[in-house]
Amino acid sequence: MIIKIRALIKKLKREGKRITAMMCMLATGLGTIIPGMALTVGADTSEEQTVFEPEQAEVITQKVTRLSFDRVSDAYAGAEDEKATVIKKQYSGIFYETQDLSYNTVYLDSDYLPLGARQTVFAGAEGIIEYEKAQMQGEDGAIEVILEAKVIQPAKSAVTLVGTGASAMAAYAVPFEAESVDLDNGTMTVRTGEQAIDVLGVISCKATAYCACTLCCGPGARGITSTGTRARVGSIAVDPSVIPYGTKMFIVSDDGYYRYGYAVAEDSGGAIRGNKIDLFFNTHSEAVNFGRRNCTVYILAP
Repeated sequence: MIIKIRALIKKLKREGKRITAMMCMLATGLGTIIPGMALTVGADTSEEQTVFEPEQAEVITQKVTRLSFDRVSDAYAGAEDEKATVIKKQYSGIFYETQDLSYNTVYLDSDYLPLGARQTVFAGAEGIIEYEKAQMQGEDGAIEVILEAKVIQPAKSAVTLVGTGASAMAAYAVPFEAESVDLDNGTMTVRTGEQAIDVLGVISCKATAYCACTLCCGPGARGITSTGTRARVGSIAVDPSVIPYGTKMFIVSDDGYYRYGYAVAEDSGGAIRGNKIDLFFNTHSEAVNFGRRNCTVYILAP
């Protein structure tokens, strides 16, 4: 804007027309409007026209330089056919308006949903944008200009998973809601009780407790898993054709009584098929207390 006003000043000087302090102030970028100061052009006072003359207390300071010249150029001056034309307009006050920002939906492929299945895990939320506006009264009526736009609450995209069925665990998927989604890594933050964890998917399993005793594992029990690790809490038995060895999980019983917590698939068993899993406990009494329960299994990133 300043560059265009400077060009206009040079043009008026060449034509021998009068330049006022207001034009010089705008050209230098000071951007402060003083009550009663008017921008005028003309070879003599009879040709003068007021472009900007604030009303009494409605004085706007240091706002002009933030306006787009293209939006309000006619509020200052315009050139047509080698002749400077000045249109009378003035601000009548500043006011604020808010507007909702709509959200979009992001679709994320998931290996842990059946092929083609869709599940919304994060509901979108509208945002809010605030506009600082000024009203200008002109010969053709009132118009509004935007002085500043500020997002005071960003919109949040909804996230919908689209199943690829690539994992055998997809057959046992269950719905869940996420607190947030990392689109780059494809992980979703979910909360179980007071704990927040990042997951790739969620499945339902039927869990049975066991320990390393001969009652649970037979007379040849040695406390060693089928992958060669020592059996311990957090080392669980799975059907490797459904839950591959090395899969990391977080396990919670559906009745809310047990939070088995973090676990790794390291063992297997002849009776473990499909979505059945065995959870290791340190003592036989702990294993008996747990017994068999339906559990929600959160699949974690490797």
